[in-house]
Amino acid sequence: MMALKGKGPVFEKMMKTGEKHYKSLCFACHGANGEGTPMAGTQTTLAPPLKGSARVLGKKDTLIKIALHGLAGPVDGKTYPGAMESLASHNDNYLSDVLTYLRNSWGNKAAPITDKDIKSIRKKNRARKTPWTLEELAKK
Repeated sequence: MMALKGKGPVFEKMMKTGEKHYKSLCFACHGANGEGTPMAGTQTTLAPPLKGSARVLGKKDTLIKIALHGLAGPVDGKTYPGAMESLASHNDNYLSDVLTYLRNSWGNKAAPITDKDIKSIRKKNRARKTPWTLEELAKK
């Protein structure tokens, strides 16, 4: 993993753990290469690509909100077969590791997300019970 080179042991551990989590859950829809899993016989993928995604590489808060509550509706003008499910049942360390992995894989390069980042957004949005839309996230 070239992404780990020279980043230190904490980052390296986050990336290795995040990769394990990604490969056990996220890859099914987002693909092993972060480009989305193709649906047989169509030009559509099950979920949007994470590679080069503005939401993955942008503000940490946006990505954390999507992970905690899910995402519904069109993404970048495309409608996908299912909504992004909430990952709120996972603990803060799990989420920080997997989101840091997304932000630093497949050519992506962005600051790590800490468990404190997750905890803060989780607390601020604890009353929310429904998935976000991109329109809502753009307003926040």
